[in-house]
Amino acid sequence: MGLIDDTARSELRAIKNIRNLFAHSEAPLCFTSPKVFEKVKKLPLWREEVTPRMVFDAAVHRMELAIDSKIDALRYEHATGQWHTQVTNSV
Repeated sequence: MGLIDDTARSELRAIKNIRNLFAHSEAPLCFTSPKVFEKVKKLPLWREEVTPRMVFDAAVHRMELAIDSKIDALRYEHATGQWHTQVTNSV
C-alpha cells in the first residue's frame, strides 16, 4: 500500500520486538538486559553515548512523528486533491 517505507517498517518491527520482550518475559527486564540491549543496538538511532532507553524512546517518538506526518499528508491530499510531497517523503 505504500503507507510506510521499508526503513520505517524495519524500525517499527524492531520497536515491536523490544516491546514484546518486556511483555512476554517471565523475569523482570530492563533496557540493559542482554536480550533487550542487543535489540536496541539494531535501531538506526543507536549511539554508544546514550542509554538504551533513550534510544528506544527516541525511535518510538521518531516513528510517531513520521506516522503523524503521513496522516497529515493523506488528509491534505483528500481535502485538496493534491499530493504534498514534502510532508510524505519523511516516512
